Amino acid sequence: MNKAICIRDFEGVGFLKENNDKDKKVHIKKGDIIEWDNQGCLWYDDVCFGHMDAYPGQYFQF
Repeated sequence: MNKAICIRDFEGVGFLKENNDKDKKVHIKKGDIIEWDNQGCLWYDDVCFGHMDAYPGQYFQF
C-alpha cells in the first residue's frame, strides 16, 4: 500500500476491512499517516473511509 499524510483533521465513516456491512467512525488528525490501495481506496486503522479521488488535496497529501 502507498502512504499519504493528513494535512487537516478529518472525521468520517467507513467500513472495516473484514466486514463491509458495519459502519465505523474514523478520526484522523493532522500529521497522521493513511494508506491507499491499488484501487484508490483510502485506509486508516483497517477502515476504508473513501476514495482518493473524492478528496483531491483537501485533507491528504499524496
